[in-house]
Order: sequence, then structure tokens, then C-alpha cells
Amino acid sequence: MDDRLACARRPAPARARLRCLAAAAALLACLGAAPAFAAASLTGTPDRTEIETGETFQYVLSLKDAAPRSAPDFSALKKDFDIVDTRRQSRTSVVNGEQTSRLEWVLTLSPKKTGDLVIPSIALDGFKTEPVTVKVEAPTRARRKTASCSSNSTSRTRSRSCRATCP
Repeated sequence: MDDRLACARRPAPARARLRCLAAAAALLACLGAAPAFAAASLTGTPDRTEIETGETFQYVLSLKDAAPRSAPDFSALKKDFDIVDTRRQSRTSVVNGEQTSRLEWVLTLSPKKTGDLVIPSIALDGFKTEPVTVKVEAPTRARRKTASCSSNSTSRTRSRSCRATCP
């Protein structure tokens, strides 16, 4: 009778192999998921860092390989910039069998003043962007003349200064 009880307590070889395979599969799944979490990041990038007053530029907030639990808070930008437009886009790509996903918020910003303006750090789900400085200058004199000439060029009477500088 003792032999029969001992055999009943010992797992069958097939059952032991199945448990071993399940443990190995769980370990591989954990190891395969780790790089996806390690690669997650949040970046903020302007399309240029030197602009003139009256111009707009785009600032792209990009969340890579993570799903956001909330929306980003852009209220800190309103101190120095007007948010002219905001759009959200997502991309997924597979390269050499590795999938990468990216969720982007594209903001069109207009500076409220001249000088070195800082786009502050933006936080989202535990990630933070680095602050970025944008240099905003008044339009140069030549550029102002060209702008006024182009706006006056449709009228039949151009000013003397415009005739002298416009083609």
C-alpha cells in the first residue's frame, strides 16, 4: 500500500515535463516583454529653435512604446506661447520582427514675446521631457520690407520705398 501512495504523490513524467515547459514559457514571455518596457520614452522636439515674432512652429510630443493612461497637460506652455492647433497621431512599425509604436501630439505654437523662451518639461504617465529653449527675434528690417511689399504688390499704387526695394 505504501508503494501505491508514493506513486500517486510523484508527478507523472508527462505532467512534470508540462510544468517545466509552462515555467519556461512564462520566463520567456517575461524576458521578451522586458525590452518593450525598457524602450518606452517621452520626448518633446520643436521643428526649429530660432523663429521670428509672427511666425509659428511645431512642437511634437512623442510617446514611444507605451500606452498613455491620461492626456498630457499643455497648460504650462500658455505662459509664453499661444497654442494655435493640436492634433494627435499614432504610428506602428515592424522592422526585423520588432514592433515599435509611437503616439504623437503635434502642437502649432506661436510665441507671445521675443527673447529666449523655454518650452517647459512636460510630464505624462511618469515620463518627462527635457525643457527646450526657443530663440524668438523681431523680424529683420529687410524681411519687414519684403513682407510689406508683398502685401502692397497687389494694389495698383505702391509706396516709393516699396518701389525702390521690390522687384
